[in-house]
Amino acid sequence: MRRNRAFRAVSARLERFNSSGDQRHLQGDKALAEVTALLQEVAAAKGAPEGFSSDAVFLARDFYQLRGELGQSESESQFLRNALSLHQVAATFPPQDLPAAIRALLAGSWEPLRSSGPADAVVEAIRLSQADIGSTDLDSHISELAGLLQLISPLYWDWCVFATQLGLAYRERFRRNSAREDIDAAVETSVSAALLADHHPSYVEILMNAGLALLQRHEAVAEIGDLEQALTANQNALAVCPPDHPKYAELNSYIATCLGRLYDRNGQVELLADSLPHWREAAENAEDPDEVVFNWRGYSMTAQNRFNAAGDPADLDRAVMAALRGAEHATSLSPEQRGMILSELCEALALRFQALGKSEDLEGAVAAGEAAVSVQGLPSQHAALGRVLSFDYERTGDLAAIDAAIGHCRAALRASSGTAEGSSAESYGELSAALRLKFAHTGNRALIDEAVALAREAVSLSPPSDAGRPVLLNGLSLILQDRYRVDGALADLDEAIGLCEQAISLSPPGHFTVRMSQHNSASALIERFTRTAERRDLDQGIDHYRTAVTRTPEGHPRRVLSLLGLLEALTTRAREFGETDDLQEALSVADKALEAAPDGSVEQILVRTAVGTLYRIHYEESGAPESYQRGVEILDDALAAVPETDSRRFFPLMNLGQIHTAHAYAHRKTGSYRLAAACLTAAADAPDASLEHRVMAASMAGWVAGSAGLHYEALNAYGKAVELLPLLAWHGLDRSDQEARLTGARGVATEGAAWALEADDPARAIELLEGGRAILISRALDDGEDFQRLRAVDPDLAEELISVRTELDTLIRISATPD
Repeated sequence: MRRNRAFRAVSARLERFNSSGDQRHLQGDKALAEVTALLQEVAAAKGAPEGFSSDAVFLARDFYQLRGELGQSESESQFLRNALSLHQVAATFPPQDLPAAIRALLAGSWEPLRSSGPADAVVEAIRLSQADIGSTDLDSHISELAGLLQLISPLYWDWCVFATQLGLAYRERFRRNSAREDIDAAVETSVSAALLADHHPSYVEILMNAGLALLQRHEAVAEIGDLEQALTANQNALAVCPPDHPKYAELNSYIATCLGRLYDRNGQVELLADSLPHWREAAENAEDPDEVVFNWRGYSMTAQNRFNAAGDPADLDRAVMAALRGAEHATSLSPEQRGMILSELCEALALRFQALGKSEDLEGAVAAGEAAVSVQGLPSQHAALGRVLSFDYERTGDLAAIDAAIGHCRAALRASSGTAEGSSAESYGELSAALRLKFAHTGNRALIDEAVALAREAVSLSPPSDAGRPVLLNGLSLILQDRYRVDGALADLDEAIGLCEQAISLSPPGHFTVRMSQHNSASALIERFTRTAERRDLDQGIDHYRTAVTRTPEGHPRRVLSLLGLLEALTTRAREFGETDDLQEALSVADKALEAAPDGSVEQILVRTAVGTLYRIHYEESGAPESYQRGVEILDDALAAVPETDSRRFFPLMNLGQIHTAHAYAHRKTGSYRLAAACLTAAADAPDASLEHRVMAASMAGWVAGSAGLHYEALNAYGKAVELLPLLAWHGLDRSDQEARLTGARGVATEGAAWALEADDPARAIELLEGGRAILISRALDDGEDFQRLRAVDPDLAEELISVRTELDTLIRISATPD
């Protein structure tokens, strides 16, 4: 009875201290007498109940340890010694021997404890667990601590603390040497500690370190199970962690990180929504300014990812807000922290500019990017600034902006050479994208070839498990599609389609990279259909576009591009195969696309052109006057919005020519023929339009003019087409590709010769026939005997001459505009 009262008295004192923090509950001789009396009762008991003996020892241990830690005794070291001894008593001796062990302890005899060595091991383990890992010999430290843990029973109260410290040491050694056995040992010891740490005062820290070990192993070997367990461990720790706990902010940060990694693996947008509150809690509760900035940066990045996934413009505002909050705290921090948050602000503003088109966001992004580079100058920051300057070039057409972008991207590669951040896939990818833009402006073949090589390098540096690999695969696919449009090599187009399919297979089902890859794959498949006329490519492309539209949320700025692609693909299938259902679906898609395209945007021009094309086909099928009027109206609007020197003028001009042609044939009006021929001739002269399109437009202009009896106009139009033929089959193509491109222009020379005879100009007829007949022969002769003789004398000089000829041929072919 007396024993139970003493037990309750000590228990009550500890409970009152734990709930109030009032140290008086642990002070005074009365408290010490209560503990001593309790221990004496346990020691005197014969066959004391196991539960009572263990509980009494643990209560006394807690009392002693708290008294010692709070400095409430003149003999603090004695309290600590007693506490350590009681730890070991409880863990080492079986219940029936507890009374004898406690009696020996109270009598001042340490022999029952020291004889087996565990008590000394505890003292030594405490010393090692408090050592600074960064300044120790890790191999010796790990060996010594692991050996001591073998001497201490896992039932010992603080065994889990020492095991956690050993796990930290293994993690540090793994960070230095990347040895798999070290991270496995770190996980094993840290998780074992967490399993034994229930109700331990350091439970939060022990559980959190187990989560970190699992997260570190996931990042090393990409096991999804490790990531899920890491999230669970940190969530369990947070569940018992009050907001005023020193690890509260850090735990929220780790949980947010795990949720973001899981999103990268499975694409569930809900995970991003779940992580945002944790990033905010981490940012608003962190005391270290570096951690505040780090957490606001995480919030901004997560909000950007959620916008990419769900298209909610509010996430763009959240991303910018978080980056600005972080920048406010970073003014007095290290260049590293200032540079990172400024770079994140640059990314957030650039993304909002892309989505909403506000020039002040782009200006702010450029300013933030320049500040980040000047403060820190990491490769990733040069690459980010290069990307933003590319956006500025796309907005203004100023070559100085794209040159500056290329300069920063090259600086990113130079800065990364020989560093931990070296060989950055991002840096290669950004430079490739910038060169692609400059190629589109200048037509310099060397730029597109370098862009392809850099994009390949970016992909090679990104392992299959990298969440960013699908984006890089798409980047390479787009550049290969561009190069196909330049030189017509079908191998580039086939590879582009394969890269998109790889990206789809690597992306989690709900991830935004799936719809990106499906959109780009659809574009390439439709392009291949125009070359091979294989219907399965067209059908698959339409399926991909439909899926991309379905996966892109309503109101998302990029949804209009997938609607546009679907509209054009359905229009093509309706035209090529007479699918009336496709025509009706296309009309429905057209309304959605017109509504989704922002006023004054590039997308609006493209959509109007596509919708005008659709009405042109509908008019050709139905002869409905309202379709003709609506088509002309929309195409005129599209043409009016395109600058005179822009290659996009080709498509509205071409379609205006075709719809006027249909109207001319329906009503047999010379004025309509003349109007149609004028539009088609202007399309043939459109700068930077593809050569295939220009040849087709010139040929159609000749046919329309001839149909109206305008012989000289027909002759001139066919003359334009024949002058472009040699450039279609340029030197850099294989013979099979040259033949394929010329096959699409079959009959141009003979048609032109026929109209020359109608115009009573037989000399011109012969000239046109020779121009169409001798192209492949001249290509074969160009690489014939003269080059063979030169190779025999100087192979290097021969190859250099061929290279220069090819480059000049490319430049002439791209920039050629018939007189």
